[in-house]
Amino acid sequence: MGYTTLAFTTVVVAVGGAEAARLAHRDASGAAAPQPFSMSPVIGGFVLGLFLFAAGIASEYIATLFCYLIIISSLLVNGLSVFAIAK
Repeated sequence: MGYTTLAFTTVVVAVGGAEAARLAHRDASGAAAPQPFSMSPVIGGFVLGLFLFAAGIASEYIATLFCYLIIISSLLVNGLSVFAIAK
């Protein structure tokens, strides 16, 4: 797998996990009115992608390890919400 694919997958997992956690928290709180779409995960994903590509230019090996760290930590933090929504 190339570094570009890994960086893109990292951004998708991190942003998707955060959005799934937000939706699961909203459903668990029993909010009657739907919350409007928030741009903060999209902007955060964009900034994360820029950072990962800049890190890949500096050192692709260290940036690859950092991508794996972000994926694992995102699944640890938001994994329960991701799997609860997928159920």
